[in-house]
Amino acid sequence: MAAAESALMCNRGARPYLDFYVLLHTRVLWSLMSLRIEYVGRLDDILDPTVEYLSQPVDIFQVQHLIVPTAGVKAWLMPELAKHLGTSGKQDGIVANIEVDYPGSLTKFLTPNRNGKVDPWSIQNLTFVLLEIIANNPKYLEIVKRSGGPLLAARAIADRFDRYQVRRPAMIRQWENKIPTLSPTTNDEFRNGEQVTKQLDLSDIWQYELWRTARERINEPSPPARQLQLNDEAPKELLVVGLQTLSLQQTQVLQHLAKICEVRVLLIHPSVPLHQRWATNTPITPDLAPVRSETDMPQDVDPLVHAWLRGTHETQTLLASQGITPTNATPVPTTPADHLLGRMQHVVTTTLTAAPTAFDTSDHSIAIHRCHNIGRQVEVLHDALLHAFTELPNLKPHEIVILSPDITNAAPYLQATFARKLTVDSRSVQLPMVVADRGIREVSAGAELLANLLELIGSRCSVDGVMSVATSPLVLDQLG
Repeated sequence: MAAAESALMCNRGARPYLDFYVLLHTRVLWSLMSLRIEYVGRLDDILDPTVEYLSQPVDIFQVQHLIVPTAGVKAWLMPELAKHLGTSGKQDGIVANIEVDYPGSLTKFLTPNRNGKVDPWSIQNLTFVLLEIIANNPKYLEIVKRSGGPLLAARAIADRFDRYQVRRPAMIRQWENKIPTLSPTTNDEFRNGEQVTKQLDLSDIWQYELWRTARERINEPSPPARQLQLNDEAPKELLVVGLQTLSLQQTQVLQHLAKICEVRVLLIHPSVPLHQRWATNTPITPDLAPVRSETDMPQDVDPLVHAWLRGTHETQTLLASQGITPTNATPVPTTPADHLLGRMQHVVTTTLTAAPTAFDTSDHSIAIHRCHNIGRQVEVLHDALLHAFTELPNLKPHEIVILSPDITNAAPYLQATFARKLTVDSRSVQLPMVVADRGIREVSAGAELLANLLELIGSRCSVDGVMSVATSPLVLDQLG
């Protein structure tokens, strides 16, 4: 390579050869890039590749980096890893020198390197910047009232802006250039070769104006507008596991990281047949997300399967639009279990169509309860779990996962209900329960209590509001 480079560079007047050198040099650089995106069928399937990644011989002081989607996945994965890792290799329960982060932390490997200081565009910092702007501004009075107070309003808007930065990076880059547009997409009009993006509606223009005011206060480019340059914190290897979806910005960051380090991504795609069906010719549109459109409902695909995998389809289309073709792990052949849940799982992963089957009233693998409010739902759930521990042999608490579409409102009821101690066969029984995957505000007990108190003071003291304060760990510790 060195001799070829010298020979080509000596003849600077020969433009074709110079172009050939640039092209060759670019290809050599990109050949160093290693971005592997693979699909696995279940969350369990990420365990063995993660153990293999963490079992590599590395320097004893080298931190290995792992990205997981949520705190709940981390809580499940770490004990499982402890069964396979350690100095003895005999399930000694040791997991050390591993830095586990979430998808939003990928940008910490890019400039600027803050040496441990808080990013001014973090949700925490952005909340207080927005609070200072909207607290005494009559322009935002209606938004403050609707949110229950200035702090709650600032928090909600900060969450929204943060999602814009992740999900609509192209729109934020336009806002950086003082252009109030919607997120550019591949279906925008083109006039004389120039893309014409849609303007914001009058009802949404306040978001752009508020964002611009915050941008001037922070006085630093937002994450989508930053130059993607790696800092000295960038790892040599990176493993991303358990995600079902990727945003355009996350995909771009992963592509950039892959220029200097090995990046492997394991995405959840529970249906190999649908993955193969969706592998169509998607136009490649670098830096632009494809149009979000409703996919046609195939006649031979169960509607439930189609609805469940909509997010997976959007991610597969996004990756194809960026020129990325994930590989698919070979699925392990399975036989459907002889109950309703097993048959439904088999439909998703294999057949795509449910065969008519007589319903067995003794089959309790799936049960649906209708309750009048969330408090009653939690009580029914608690009773159902007590029955399950009695009826199912060897059932362990860590094998149970409770899912909620609104964990913020459900958490106080869950904590209050599961904190009760019951007497069963002269034994005191309390079901252990940990609330995971909550927002940043809810993770901090002090921030949660402060926000809930402010909301309670300005309200009619609803049951939800009182429960949120009464079940705070700080209140329980101090007042019992």
